[in-house]
Amino acid sequence: ATVLAMDELGHLDPKELGPLIFLIAQGAGKARQSADGALRAILSWNTFGTFSSEVSSAELMKMAGKTMLTGQAVRLPTIDVGGMRSVTPNEFAAVEAHKQNYGHAWRPYIEYLFKAGYVSEPARLRAVVDEAVLEISGSSADSTLRRAAIPFALLRVAGKIAQEAGVLPDEMDIKAATEWAWHSYLNGEEAQALDSNGHALATMRETLQAGWVSDLKELQPNEDVPEAYREARWGWFDGDSIYIRKSKLAELAGSGGTPQSIAKELKERGMLKCRKRTLHNEYLKGRGTLPHYEL
Repeated sequence: ATVLAMDELGHLDPKELGPLIFLIAQGAGKARQSADGALRAILSWNTFGTFSSEVSSAELMKMAGKTMLTGQAVRLPTIDVGGMRSVTPNEFAAVEAHKQNYGHAWRPYIEYLFKAGYVSEPARLRAVVDEAVLEISGSSADSTLRRAAIPFALLRVAGKIAQEAGVLPDEMDIKAATEWAWHSYLNGEEAQALDSNGHALATMRETLQAGWVSDLKELQPNEDVPEAYREARWGWFDGDSIYIRKSKLAELAGSGGTPQSIAKELKERGMLKCRKRTLHNEYLKGRGTLPHYEL
């Protein structure tokens, strides 16, 4: 296990951020062959990464013309520290003074991990982390929210063990610090991607706006549907509604949610018109069989 700390993430090419997040989190490289055709050993790692930047990861993704995906949001939670108080000159001086100490706290910390049995019983440590995940995310949280809580749980458990080892002072409120960080993350823009259906609807809205002229065809009153209408990429519109092809709903919504879950979300938000029990309609205003969702 290693720690990767990177500063000024804003200097990174925004297009590289998404792949970087998954590269660090996936923990394994690609299978490759050597010059003689033999399969090389796959590199693996277990890294806890921290990044600092003056702009959020969601903003960086926007610069690249992309929307942050759920998988990226749970792997790189952003904590906004903009509202924190300024560091005083005395505190800066204390930090500088500590630089004169060339020792480190890893040795007593690791010694305690062995002494407490965490190394010989990794399942026990995993259980402690899992308990912290539930404590932070809530017992009713879904799998996505629990995945997002893992980094915060790791920090909470690591901090508690450090106190037990005498590395951190007992008066340091580790629980309060991780709770503050968690709520900062939930209130940030990145956490919106945790709602897969909400993220899907936002993606669909952006795609429709971008292709309004080229990919949607306007239905004229009392007009049959010529081939030009049948070939409309996303669907059709008139003065009352937008008609999205049934087969295109998932594609419009990107990678978030399933067609059924997206349609249900549209209905719950009062955005979907259903004439029958099904969420979609088969016939397009007397113009023939053109399965679609009416918004």
